Amino acid sequence: MVASYTLEMEHSNAPVSSSGKISLTVDGILIMDQDGNFKWSIPRLQSLVSSLQLTENGNLVLLGRFNGILWESFSCPTDTIVIGQKLPVGTLLSSAVSRGDLSIGSYRLTLGASDILLQWKNKTYWKLSMDTNAFTDSNYAVEYMAVNQTDLYLFGDNGSAVVILELMGPVDKCQIPFICGRLGLCSDAAASDNPVCSVHLTSILVPVKSGVNLSVCQDLCSGNCSCLGIFYENSSGSYYALQYELGSVMSITRSDDDRFAFIKRDLEAFSIPGLPIRFDYVELEVATDNFKTQTGAGGFGAVYKGTLPDNSLVAVKKIANCRVEKMVRMALCCVREEPPLGPNMVNVVSILEGEIPIVQPRLESLNFLHFYGR
Repeated sequence: MVASYTLEMEHSNAPVSSSGKISLTVDGILIMDQDGNFKWSIPRLQSLVSSLQLTENGNLVLLGRFNGILWESFSCPTDTIVIGQKLPVGTLLSSAVSRGDLSIGSYRLTLGASDILLQWKNKTYWKLSMDTNAFTDSNYAVEYMAVNQTDLYLFGDNGSAVVILELMGPVDKCQIPFICGRLGLCSDAAASDNPVCSVHLTSILVPVKSGVNLSVCQDLCSGNCSCLGIFYENSSGSYYALQYELGSVMSITRSDDDRFAFIKRDLEAFSIPGLPIRFDYVELEVATDNFKTQTGAGGFGAVYKGTLPDNSLVAVKKIANCRVEKMVRMALCCVREEPPLGPNMVNVVSILEGEIPIVQPRLESLNFLHFYGR
C-alpha cells in the first residue's frame, strides 16, 4: 500500500515545519518542506517497498513484498536508544542543542570495540571502563549495546552479555561539562537530582604550580593571554589558572579562608587593585612610537622602550608571528598525558633554533587536558 502523511518532523540540522510532508512510496520514505522542496529520504533500497510498520518498541520498519525488512529506523540512531534497540560498535548518539533546537549538539555517546565514551566537543569526560558500577560478565568481543528498564548491556556476537552497568546516570552530576554554564561553580546536592550552581568560584582541582607566592601567580597569569584569572592557595603556595571556556568547577567544603581568587582585567571599566594592566597591540604601538627604540633582544623577540599615558616607562617584547607559531606548536608537542612520550630537550632546542623542522602536533593527544583531574 502506498500512502501519504502530513506530520510535524524535524531531521537533525534540517528542520521541517508542521506544514511539511512525509510520503511513503515504492522507493521508500521522502520528506518535503511546505514549499515542496526536498529535505530528506532513506538510502536507495534493493527492492520495492510494499508497506510501512511501526513496532511496539518504536522501530519504524519498511517491508518488502514478502514482509522482509528493507530498512528500519533502529539502524539509523540519532539521540536516543530505547528498549529493544541495538546500537552496533562504531555508531554513536548525538545530543540536541536544546529541547527547542534539535540540531546536533556538543554531547555524544560513542560505542567502541572495548568501551563506551561520553564526550563533549569531542573531549572524553566519562568512560565505561572507569565506572566502578560496571560488571564484566565475559571476555567476548563487543558487538552491540542495548538497554532495559534498569541496566545497560554490552553484548558479544553470540548474544551473551559482556559488560553490565546499572543505569544510575552520572554519580556526580557536576562531572557533566557545562552543567553550570560558563565559569560556573557546581556543588553536587546528595538529596536532590539536580546540582546546585552558583557563580562564586572558590575551588579548582589541579594546581598549575605549587610552592610559589601570590605575585608569581599574578605574573604567570598576566603573561598568559589565555589565562582568565587565578586561584591562589596560601597554605601550599599553589597557583590555579582559569583558562578558555569553563563549564562546571566543583566546590569543596572548607572551614578556612585559605584561597583567594583574582580575575584578569580585560575592560577599562573593570579593574582589580594590584593586578597588572593588559594592553592591546594598538596601545603598545602608540606607547613605543611604532616600536621605534629597541633596547635589547633575545628570547625569540626584540625589546622596545615605551611610555604609557601616565608617563611610566614600559619595556615591550615584540615576537614575530612565525616565532609565535613555532613556540605554540612546540608547546603542543611537549604536552603529553605521559611525559616520556614527548620530545626530549635536545630536540626541543634544535627545533626552536631551526636546526630541525618542527612536527605537526597531534591534537587528539591533548584531549585529556580539558577535564584533567576529573
